[in-house]
Amino acid sequence: MKALYGMVSMRNVQCRDLIFGQGLPKICVPLVGKSIEELKKEYQYLRSLPADLVEWRADCFEGEIEEAFSVLSACREQFPLLVTLRTVNEGGSWQGTEDEYEKILSQWIDLDFCDLIDIEFSLEEKRIKRLLDKAHKKNIVTILSKHDFVKTPPENEISDAFRAMKELGADLPKYAVMPHQAEDVIKMLSASTKMQGEVGPLVAICMGQYGKISRVSGEFFGSAITFATGLDASAPGQLSCQNANTILQLLKME
Repeated sequence: MKALYGMVSMRNVQCRDLIFGQGLPKICVPLVGKSIEELKKEYQYLRSLPADLVEWRADCFEGEIEEAFSVLSACREQFPLLVTLRTVNEGGSWQGTEDEYEKILSQWIDLDFCDLIDIEFSLEEKRIKRLLDKAHKKNIVTILSKHDFVKTPPENEISDAFRAMKELGADLPKYAVMPHQAEDVIKMLSASTKMQGEVGPLVAICMGQYGKISRVSGEFFGSAITFATGLDASAPGQLSCQNANTILQLLKME
């Protein structure tokens, strides 16, 4: 299934029938199964959820990628598919060199089996640009991501990161931080509110218990995607898909 892709306005990004930056934040459910059996179980459960798109956390999968193709293909018939290889330094499980990381993502782009792909902002700039350019030629929507599992940086640093990611060519800049007090959450919400007006759709996440409010307030504060759990979470503080959808609908601006 080929993605419908492109900027539909200065403020919106389209992927198939999803328009990021318009309406409610889109709910993304991660698949984090280690085996093909776990992946199938997650997919079967996912089919009944009010999800908008699905993320395959390839770093969690311990089999060969070819094993997962049948499940991912079936999943993609129902949902746009985001593929992510999250490194240890960014809170994931994958360990390898930048050369290996770029090679793997480049091969996945060539395989053309996803609608969106996550590229880590910590990668060397020239590698980021090569992967972004290659993905865009395949009409794959790009998420350029940064994670801080220790703290919440100052608001100006968050804003600068969103701006830098967009200037590199990301369709959707993503920044996830760890708050330790309410003021930390306010920093992220303030930054995302201001920056979505400058760079367009973005993904702003506060993790952990303090950050839960950020996962359901994107319509007000500018975050275009919220990550919610199916059978298992991929990051601390994620709400279940059902609960996230219920709260988003209750908070929906009329």
